[in-house]
Amino acid sequence: MRTPGIYSSTALAAALCLLCAAGSRASVHKKNAAVRQPVSRHSSGQPRQSLNSGAIGDSLWAGMISRGVPPQVIMSVASIMEGQIDFLTEVRSGDRFAVVWHREAGAGRTVCVVDAFAYEGSETGRETAFRFEGGYYDSTARSLKRKFLRAPLSFAQITSSFSNNRYHPVLKIYRPHHGTDYRAAVGTPVSVVGDGLVTFTGWRGGLGRYVEVRHDSVYTTGYGHLSRFGKGVRKGAHVRQGQIIAYSGATGLVSGPHLHFQITEKGKYINFATMKSKTESGKLDRAKRKEFMTATMPLLHKLRMGLAGKQGIIEEPRLLS
Repeated sequence: MRTPGIYSSTALAAALCLLCAAGSRASVHKKNAAVRQPVSRHSSGQPRQSLNSGAIGDSLWAGMISRGVPPQVIMSVASIMEGQIDFLTEVRSGDRFAVVWHREAGAGRTVCVVDAFAYEGSETGRETAFRFEGGYYDSTARSLKRKFLRAPLSFAQITSSFSNNRYHPVLKIYRPHHGTDYRAAVGTPVSVVGDGLVTFTGWRGGLGRYVEVRHDSVYTTGYGHLSRFGKGVRKGAHVRQGQIIAYSGATGLVSGPHLHFQITEKGKYINFATMKSKTESGKLDRAKRKEFMTATMPLLHKLRMGLAGKQGIIEEPRLLS
């Protein structure tokens, strides 16, 4: 029996189009995606919050769309929660979600902003996210921003894993493959997994067009087989987590289009899929935690309402965070 994921097969193409239009995944946290909808406000002048909730059937995407969640909100949720939930492998039919969001007007457009999200799953347990002072935190006030993204592509499918002895499809020999290959059509946006400094852009042998980013004194990542580089991405440029630095391709020694991604720790290649430091995150200090708990208590109540089956416009004014 097929395991549900964020997309059903019928929704995949539309979702990928939205992904390509969304730009940097980091900007989803701060700006979210633009929509052309009016901002509904309370008499107090604050935007009205909407609560959408439901059960997962064929896919998370289909489940949220069927409950009236705008596509931009779904993409934001996927970005916010990517360190908590693997929407490709951990979603199960019957899981439940609840999301609180609102629209804001600014810079000549209207944007959707996620205020809180909860997911209850047989595989994941309960996971939550709350917006507070421009960032997202779980129920214990721990930041959801990770040192590194889960992958350089959204909803990525691994086609070849880290190995010391992999059969090369072009050379027809066994040799080390110190990286991870992801299925990606030519032109798929590639996001840098963490903040850093670009140390190389150009052609690097069998890796074709290649970008290298130094994140600190310990970690360096590389992105290969690219079709082209992102705007302004060149040696010496500073990049932010989630920024699109390139587009996947089929350059170099390849049998077909894909992205090769690799990471070194103090100069030694390591398996990104198993490294623990990418999930490290900070927690608010004691004083801020008190503010956080006070500000998010109403949102927690709304999420519980949603998981219990309620949804619609929330009439009471929201607490600004």
